[in-house]
Amino acid sequence: MPLLGAIAAVGVVLLPGTSFPGVLMALASVASSFTFTWYFVGTGRPLAILLSDTLPKVLAALIAAALLYQGLPLSVYPLLMMSASVLGVPVAAILARAPLVALTRLTWRPVVEALRHQSVALRGRATSALYIALPVALVGMVSTESVAVFSAIERLQRLLLAVLQSVPTAMQNWVGSAIQGTERYKAIRKALSANGALSWISLLGFFLMGPLAIGILFSGKISVSGAMCLMAGVVIALTTSSRATGGLGLVAYGDLRAIANSATVGAALGIPTILVGASLYGVVGALGGEIIAEACVLGVQVRRLHTHMAKERDLYCISDLGPRSWLR
Repeated sequence: MPLLGAIAAVGVVLLPGTSFPGVLMALASVASSFTFTWYFVGTGRPLAILLSDTLPKVLAALIAAALLYQGLPLSVYPLLMMSASVLGVPVAAILARAPLVALTRLTWRPVVEALRHQSVALRGRATSALYIALPVALVGMVSTESVAVFSAIERLQRLLLAVLQSVPTAMQNWVGSAIQGTERYKAIRKALSANGALSWISLLGFFLMGPLAIGILFSGKISVSGAMCLMAGVVIALTTSSRATGGLGLVAYGDLRAIANSATVGAALGIPTILVGASLYGVVGALGGEIIAEACVLGVQVRRLHTHMAKERDLYCISDLGPRSWLR
C-alpha cells in the first residue's frame, strides 16, 4: 500500500502527456499484487484463487471492454481492474479465515523482516524482470521500425506464457509436499517431463498458429514470418522449461540462490544481446537476444538441479523410476 503514492509520482513524471490514465494503469498494476494467490497455492486451494483473484479480474476486464466499446474513456479499464484487486482482498481473507483487522494492523517491521528473509528470491524476481519486461523498450531504443512487429509477437508470446504458467503453478503444492527423498525425486522428474512436453507443444503451436493469431488480433495490419514465430516459440519453450527447473525443481531443494544467479546471467546477457541484435537484424535479432537470455537461464538452472538430483539419487540408491525426464 505505501508504494501506491510513489508509483503515482513516477507515473506523472514519466507520462506527463497522458498522466491520468498512465498513473491509473500504474496503480492498477501495483494493486494486482494485493492477492492471497501464493498462500492458496501453498495450501492447495485452487477454487479460492478462482473466487478471490481470477473471477473478479475477469469480470472487471469484461465490463471494462463493454464500457470502452460504448465510448467511455480509457481510464475506465484501470479503475475497474484496481477495484477488482482491492475488493478481492476481503474475499480472500474470508476464504482464508484471516481477520481483516490483522491486515490493517500490519506494521513496517514484519514487512521488512519478511523482505529480509526473502531477499534472495526478491533479487531473482527483480533481476529477471529486466530481461522479461524491457525487450520492447530496448527494441524501440535502437530499431523504431521494428517495434510494431516485435511488440505484436511479444504480446501474443506473453499471453500464451501467462496461460502456460497455470501448469507449473498447479504442480507447486504437489512437488513441494513431497519431502521424502524418493518421493521428491519422483515428483520433480514427473514435473520436468510434463513441462518438457508442454514446451515442445507450445513451440510447435506458436510456429504453426502464430502468424494466423497475430493477423486476427491486429486486424491484418501486422504480418510476421514463420521464422519469427519459430524463434518466438523457442523463447516460449525455454521459458516454460525454466519455470519447471527453477520454480519447481530448485525451489523443492530450497536452492533460491541458483534461481537468482540464473536471472542475473539472463539479464547480463539478454539486455546487450537484444540491443545489438535489434540494431543489426531488427525483429529477428531481438528474438535471438531473448533466446540467448532464456537459454542461459535454463542452462544455469539445469546444471544446478542435475547436481541436486544426482546427490539424491546416489543417497537413496534410486534406480530408474519411470519415464525419463529431459533433464537426464
